[in-house]
Amino acid sequence: MVSGGTKQRIVEFLQTVPSATAPELARLTAVSDAAMRQHLEQLESAGVVRRDSPDRSEEHTSELQSPDHLVCRLLLEKK
Repeated sequence: MVSGGTKQRIVEFLQTVPSATAPELARLTAVSDAAMRQHLEQLESAGVVRRDSPDRSEEHTSELQSPDHLVCRLLLEKK
């Protein structure tokens, strides 16, 4: 179970869309991009969301991806 208002809103929003970026989620929840990255890191560590490149078929081995350009996807099953 996800606790905390911001994290709960992230999960609820990701249940309605296939994916979202950290800046999109930051605007939705009215937190800074840095705060959103922290929330997403915690949710990812808990196995609730996964962050990856927008097009998973692309290989990004030669460059580092900015956390703001990664998309977030919900890992929990939709109820």
